[in-house]
Amino acid sequence: MLAQPKSLVIHDDDKVKLTDLASSPVYQESDVGRLRSESCFHYLQKLNPEVDLAIHKGEISLEVLSHFNLVIFTDNYISLEKMFEINEFCRSQKEKIGFIYSGTISLFGFVFVDFGDQFKVYDRDGEPTKWYPIENISKSSPGEVKIESSKPHAFRTGDFVKFSDVEGMVELNGPECRPIKVTSPYSFTIEDTKEFNAYTGGGRVEEVKVPTSLSFRTLRDCLTNFSDDEFNPEWQELNLLTSKRYFNLKLALYNIWMVSKMPGVGKGFPEHTNTTKIQIYIDSAKNMLEDLKPGQEFEENIIKYCVQYSRCQLAPLCSFFGGITAMEALKFAGKYTPIKGFFFFDAFECIPEEEDLTAATNTPTRYDDLQAIFGPKILQKIQNSK
Repeated sequence: MLAQPKSLVIHDDDKVKLTDLASSPVYQESDVGRLRSESCFHYLQKLNPEVDLAIHKGEISLEVLSHFNLVIFTDNYISLEKMFEINEFCRSQKEKIGFIYSGTISLFGFVFVDFGDQFKVYDRDGEPTKWYPIENISKSSPGEVKIESSKPHAFRTGDFVKFSDVEGMVELNGPECRPIKVTSPYSFTIEDTKEFNAYTGGGRVEEVKVPTSLSFRTLRDCLTNFSDDEFNPEWQELNLLTSKRYFNLKLALYNIWMVSKMPGVGKGFPEHTNTTKIQIYIDSAKNMLEDLKPGQEFEENIIKYCVQYSRCQLAPLCSFFGGITAMEALKFAGKYTPIKGFFFFDAFECIPEEEDLTAATNTPTRYDDLQAIFGPKILQKIQNSK
């Protein structure tokens, strides 16, 4: 809303439950029993009255979706095939419809992004262009450019640069954009410079932001094919996610979706105290991983936690993924690089070592999800700390 979209339509025909009050700042006790969309409407309208805001009630048909530029689905686990159909419909339109799918289950969450084939990114990072003074340029194939050692450059392989004020090797001066390959924090290579004049001094090299095209994979392809190249190594460098955890969380999501539809399991996610039903999910995930990604280490506790607390949602995780989802929506304008496929994050380290599987009381409260995960003793400590 604060990013000033021209119009926004919200849809949620579910009614506000008491536990929703603990996972969203939007709802008040007076909203319990009302449609979520209606309860959200006035809150969103106050954030930005300039946006054309509306509510859609009833079925979301493909005809309805055809009128939008971007659609965002959150916490929709009703039909996997339906989500596949919607995603593929969005990709099939002449004017591609951006598709984002996000949700939180237990103490993990996910965001999936598909902006179709040949999506244009005009500004990869939104940062001002960088430039550096040159120390030397070699006559070689490829030519190596060294910058002054006062500070390392921030270029990345695949970036484009242009040169100016270079003395001697004047062939490099001008608006022409040249791709580079980074060789060290103070150097990179360009094209063959053997036929150019010798470098004698001076000059600067400046980043040029060249539009790039990204091609995304479908939801069906990303969820059912476990390919190593879909994991972004930067996530591990930032201590957000390891490759092993990524594939186990994706497995957990796919497994929860599939098992919840199996005959005899029962509709919906299991109660956190139903160990028999939880074990069915764990066994299914183990068999599924052997088929989808043989050799991948199986994290049984992660699968267990994903299923055991699948009915629970916590405000911090909802806020975290709400922010990521909103940012990905802004990227549909072509500024900043969107997530390609899935991103996952979990906070299972918050679960107490000694689990307390005390069932919720007969009288529902807004804190039932907190109690299910952390147990009544820790919940009491949190409430006493006010």
